[in-house]
Amino acid sequence: MRDNLWTEEEAAFIRAAWDRGLTSSQIADALFAEIKTRRTRNSIIGKVHRLNLPPRKSPIEINANTQRRVRRNFDYQRLLTHPNEDILKWEND
Repeated sequence: MRDNLWTEEEAAFIRAAWDRGLTSSQIADALFAEIKTRRTRNSIIGKVHRLNLPPRKSPIEINANTQRRVRRNFDYQRLLTHPNEDILKWEND
């Protein structure tokens, strides 16, 4: 048997984290923190595709004032602990 098989617990965790808006890197970090399974960002991306999870808007935006690309930052620990909160209002906190 191969060591890199995915458990149903991992798949459920990825589905929930993806629905909450975590990035693939954040899901990999959270998966290790919660389930103690080390997975790479790329393995998470592959699993997301195999699970047919919906695509999301890119986290890269163009800042209207500077015309430079900027990455939106999300507090993924807050996403895990407060799943029902609206993440869009966090940007104004």
